[in-house]
Amino acid sequence: MKDKCEYCDEAHGELPMDIAYKRPYHYFLIPEDEVEKRIRINDDLCVIDEEVCLIRGLLSVPVADSEREFKWGVWAVITKQDFARYLELWEVDYPDIEPFVGMLSCDPPGYEGILHAEVEIHIGKSSHRPQFRLRPIEHRMYEEQQAGITLQRVHEIVREALPHLFKSGSAAADS
Repeated sequence: MKDKCEYCDEAHGELPMDIAYKRPYHYFLIPEDEVEKRIRINDDLCVIDEEVCLIRGLLSVPVADSEREFKWGVWAVITKQDFARYLELWEVDYPDIEPFVGMLSCDPPGYEGILHAEVEIHIGKSSHRPQFRLRPIEHRMYEEQQAGITLQRVHEIVREALPHLFKSGSAAADS
């Protein structure tokens, strides 16, 4: 039998340190019978109606007293111009480019109200997804991205987003 968790007294194994959204929020605004005609999507890029351009990246939150980070795999809407530039730099490691701005296309459990918040998008190594940093906003996620979170907070996030990992849980993320 697995050791019981110090936070919930359940035997659930090691908690994941990342949660990813396979599809952006904007994807779900399109009627299901129109998706194939109106959306081009893969694991990293999404274009809706040849107008709305999205990229997938990582929004990291440092974990206090640890070398680790909790990572959200999220999507951001960017301009067509930034999308074209991003595609040009797809295979360039550490391109000499200033961060550009996007808007989050998700509303993660425990961070409701963050949909459409502005993020700075930092492109790095070509084999890694871009890093998203929230721009200053009065919101818990921004505060936690700046100050970090505890392992107990990681537990709370995972329990809310992925309740199937626990014997008793709440609503799951729309991933």
